[in-house]
Amino acid sequence: MRISTRIIVSLIAGGVLLLTGMLGGCAPKQAPPPPEPKTALVNIINGPNAIGKGDLYGGEFFPHDIGVSVGGTVTWNNTDSVHGTQDVISNDGLFNQKLEYGQSFSYTFTQNGTFNYHDDLHDNMDGTVVVR
Repeated sequence: MRISTRIIVSLIAGGVLLLTGMLGGCAPKQAPPPPEPKTALVNIINGPNAIGKGDLYGGEFFPHDIGVSVGGTVTWNNTDSVHGTQDVISNDGLFNQKLEYGQSFSYTFTQNGTFNYHDDLHDNMDGTVVVR
């Protein structure tokens, strides 16, 4: 019985593919990135951008940029005793809240994306929430 060259080449190629697939499964895998937190706190503070610039330059959102996972909640806490009232207004109309000194407001993000917000009362105040 004579085996053709074509059959031998096919068998060798199949073996190489099988071996490659088996060894590929042994390669180290990269760890997935850590999940975004489910909650985040943003304090409204009398920050350095506000000092000596008058009422139009009220406080600051701190931290300025934050991230949460889908279904995560962000709470804004007005700790700015100097300027008192602050706004937390979503640029895309998701929320619009006025906070007196000592008040808090929370919003739960139900979809991923980048969401910008600002304070209408003070020109320099804005922030970003990234939801993944």
